[in-house]
Order: sequence, then C-alpha cells, then structure tokens
Amino acid sequence: MARILALLAFTFTFTLAPALSAQGSPPIRSGTYDLEITFGGGVMNGTLEIAVPGDSTLVTLRVGDHVSPVGPTLRKGNRLVLDNTAPGDAIHYDLLFRADSVTGPFTFGGNLGSVAGRRRASPPS
Repeated sequence: MARILALLAFTFTFTLAPALSAQGSPPIRSGTYDLEITFGGGVMNGTLEIAVPGDSTLVTLRVGDHVSPVGPTLRKGNRLVLDNTAPGDAIHYDLLFRADSVTGPFTFGGNLGSVAGRRRASPPS
C-alpha cells in the first residue's frame, strides 16, 4: 500500500487533445465523482474531477490524500481511459460512465483492481 501511495503522490491535471476526444456533446458529465477503488484485498476511497470544456477533457484523480499521476489518453462516447504519466509502474483505468455512475477495471503494476463511483449532486443555485 505504501508503494501505491508513494507513486500516487504526484500532482497532475491534464488536458486531452481535441484529436482524442469524442465529437459533439460528451455523455461523460463534468463534476466530481466519489470513488471506491478495490485493489489488493482492500478498498481505497478517491475522487475523480472531470471538466469538459469544448473538445478538451480536464481530469484530476485523487486516491486517498494523493493525486494520481494519470492523464486521459482516450475519451470516446461514455468511455474514458486514463494512463500513467510518470515513470514507474504501469497504471491504467478504463472507465465507463452511465448517467451519474462510473465503473471499470484498472491495473497497477500488472495487478487488477476495479473502480465504482457516483457523481456528486450539484450544489443548489
């Protein structure tokens, strides 16, 4: 667990180039998603913050108190793929969004885990 947290201790926010993004209105909703990340027999809490200004995708993934060194490599329809951006173990998330929920597998250093979460309700105006 310490190795995971050490690797995840980087701060990154990434912009996905327009060529990698889907055309038209994205079914992936902007906002903050509360996550449960199951890995190695335990569950870690996290958040996924997504902003979709125009053809770009801005993503910040926090696992525990650390920002994960991943960035978007594909956004197509309701699918968002995040991959490791720092040297070290391979990290790969393949996330599917349905309305306000997100699920999908992820790998860390070749070991499989899973992600499940829900989008936080927007604060009243």
